[in-house]
Formats: sequence, C-alpha cells, structure tokens
Amino acid sequence: MPERARQRAHGLAPRIALAGGAAIVTLLAVELGIRVFDSLHPEPTLGDVIAKVEPLHEGAVGRWLHALRVDPNERIAYGLRPSFDATIEFGETPARLTTNSFGFRGREWPREKPKGTARIVGLGDSLMMGHGVAAEATYLAQLEAELDRGSPEVPFEVLNLAVGGYNPTQEVATLREVGVGFGPDLVLVNLVENDQNGIIYRTAPLDPWTPRRSLLLDALTKGTGANEVRYGGWGAARDAMRDLASLRRERGFEVLVFCVVSSPETKRLLQISSEEGLRSRDLGPALDQHMRELGIPNYYASEYVLGPHDAHPSAKHHHLIEQDLLKLLESEKLLDFCRDRVRGGAPPSK
Repeated sequence: MPERARQRAHGLAPRIALAGGAAIVTLLAVELGIRVFDSLHPEPTLGDVIAKVEPLHEGAVGRWLHALRVDPNERIAYGLRPSFDATIEFGETPARLTTNSFGFRGREWPREKPKGTARIVGLGDSLMMGHGVAAEATYLAQLEAELDRGSPEVPFEVLNLAVGGYNPTQEVATLREVGVGFGPDLVLVNLVENDQNGIIYRTAPLDPWTPRRSLLLDALTKGTGANEVRYGGWGAARDAMRDLASLRRERGFEVLVFCVVSSPETKRLLQISSEEGLRSRDLGPALDQHMRELGIPNYYASEYVLGPHDAHPSAKHHHLIEQDLLKLLESEKLLDFCRDRVRGGAPPSK
C-alpha cells in the first residue's frame, strides 16, 4: 500500500470509531428518552379504556368496547360480557349482540352435557362469532338447527365460543379453560387470514424499564411500543395448534380445522395445523363454486358480505357456510364419530 494511502487509512480509523461511538450514544439516548416518556405517559390498558367508555343507555347504539370484559388469563386477555344484550355498531351495520351467562353467543347451555347428547364446540374470531348478524343467523346456530332436524336419535348441541379479534392462542386457551368443561365430542376451529397477528388489546401495563426488549426497535418496527406483539406470529400459531393436538389426545374429542375464505395466510395456517396432526380443510373452493353458480364475479362486492367496507359474511353467506360445513362433517364421518362416542363406541383419538 502506498505511504499516502496508509496514512489516510490510519487517519480514518479514529474518525470512524468516533462516529460509531457517537451513533451508539445517540441511540442509547433515544432509547432512554422513549423509556422515560413511556414511564410518564403509560399506554392505557383495555381495562382503563373500558372504564372510560360512556355508559350504554337503554335503546342507544353501543360500541364494541361496551360488550368487552378483561380476562385474567393473559392468553385469553378479553372476552364478551356475560348476559349482554344491546345493539352494537359493527362497522357499517348496527346489530343486536346477545350473550349467555357464560359470555358467549347463543342460547343458554347447561354446564354438564346432557346424557345421550353430542356436543360440538366452535372456536374462532368475529367470522364464527357472527359479526353484524343475529345470533340465530350464525352458521353454528344454523348447523345446530339442521342437526336437530336430521339426527333425532342423538341430539346435537353446538356451542359457539368464538370472540371477535381472537387468534389461535386465545381460542385454544379458551378451549382449555372453559370449553373442555362442556364435554365436547368435536371441536371446530375457523381460521382466518389475520390469525398470525398478536393479541389486539393490552390488558397489563407495559414495563418501560424491561431489559428484555428495545422500545426504540418497537417504535421503528411497529409504530409504537404499545403495539408489542403478544402471542402472535407463525410460531405462536404452531404452538396453539400443538396444544390443541395435545388436548385432543388427552380428552378424546375430534378436531376439524378449516377456513371459509382462502388466502396465502390461511393456506399456511392450515398447513401448520396439518403438520401438528390435526384434520385441516379449506372451504374456500366451495365459496368460489357458489359465486360461479350464482353469477357473482366479486364476492366482496356482493350481498354475501355486510357491506362495501365490511367484508364479514352476511346472514346469507352464513347459510352457505353452514351448508358447506355440514357436507364436510358428513363426508369426514365426524358426525358419526360424535354419535358413536355418545353411545360409547367411538375409538379414542390418537
């Protein structure tokens, strides 16, 4: 190396070190500033927000927050208020939202499964819950009515444990904490394309002085430290499916994991659940077939969704889902499994 170049390189090294040190000090100062700000201005928890919501007067249209309660289980985080009955603003469409004494949609159920009755438990988010439609119009309520007509020798009860915004972690935690107590013979899990997202509400204060994470990195990658992902991502979805498979083996019920609308995300989620040994099926092609037969070129611009800015299924689509799901349950022999289990003849789940 020429002498002049060597001298130039030798002179640059201290400057690079000085610039690098200054950058590190600056980042540490910004990190400290964010932590101080967050300690002085903590983000409100869901409980804080609910406490500040104006009371819901009789006859008034409420907000989604009016229907929520905080759950002490951090994997569940929140749920619907028990025995709730009010009209709620669901996006563009106000609709009546009712819950039973357990805090789920549907009629009142006895805790103990009636003798000689088969029980199906549904886990999901706002789609299965029936965002924007009446409780009796949800596809699980329609499924129960159809099974009652078609299976008089073994009555079926279909329990809807879905809650808007839930992801697989919350759904399986709900099954473990509440659902197994209802004695299900079959568990249905309705996956949707945003199920890899984390829990959407914070229910515990964020510690601004935790050494386990950088609030600056959170701010750069997620917009704000308050949006910390909890129980989100593909790994969390796999953990939930693995836990569900474990529950299936422990309790002996069967499981059907499915999606209603196909997307790359739902296909990946179904692949994960299949890899964990769970029966996984895609009902998206059935919806596409319905749209072709009905001459509807765009599902999202049809009467089968609630509106142009709300893609949740309308009551008409819930009816199609019920028909497709019933056919799937019959073709997979899952209804026969439930009947045999009630009679004491079903083989144990492996």
